[in-house]
Amino acid sequence: MPSTNVNPLSNVASVTHFLLTVTNPGGTFLKKDSTEASRNLPADKKCEIPEGAVVGVLTYIEVENNHYKVTFSLKLGKQQYNTWHVYRPHVSINELS
Repeated sequence: MPSTNVNPLSNVASVTHFLLTVTNPGGTFLKKDSTEASRNLPADKKCEIPEGAVVGVLTYIEVENNHYKVTFSLKLGKQQYNTWHVYRPHVSINELS
């Protein structure tokens, strides 16, 4: 059964269907509206997350340059976005059962 998370910023319940786990030993970057290498992006267009972090996911799709476009169940980063791009080899996404 999917878990229900409440976003404390909006007081709106959202249903989490998947979990994203960061598997890359150095962590990874979430990137806003880009599949470019994180080193080429300004700080306000990326958010670093550490190895082992687990985050609820509402939806995701595979996009260009070996990335996922992910809508998370909570807003993330100082930017407080809930939709980001992430490099596919750095994460695993698993359906909740």
